[in-house]
Amino acid sequence: MNQPRAAEPATVLQEVYTDLNRAKAIITRAIDQLPDGYIRLGLAEGEAADALAALRSAPSLSPTAVAKAQVEADAVTGLSDEDIAPALDQIATVAASASTSLVEGAGRSVLPADVLAFLNAALYVGRLREQFE
Repeated sequence: MNQPRAAEPATVLQEVYTDLNRAKAIITRAIDQLPDGYIRLGLAEGEAADALAALRSAPSLSPTAVAKAQVEADAVTGLSDEDIAPALDQIATVAASASTSLVEGAGRSVLPADVLAFLNAALYVGRLREQFE
């Protein structure tokens, strides 16, 4: 029986970084849009920013991956006001998936600095998920 091959830690870092960067951009856009946005979403934005900072400390996350993720996050500015609420509703799902990927990535990584980045980011992503549950 063939089991699917697990993604390399660098690939996991890139995918999770891209997803979280987009989630942070959505949260930031919602903060700007809602009258009480910062009160409601400020903690979530901080957790997303901290998770991204933790991931950037990983040596296996390339600067090119960070730049590509920023291009995708910049596309959030094109979302209409009506699209922001459904996008916010998906952040808990994105965070849950990211959390699982981060813990699994930590288990497969051989570089101690990557393991630390994975686990630190998982801590912040768990807190981010809690903000949307």
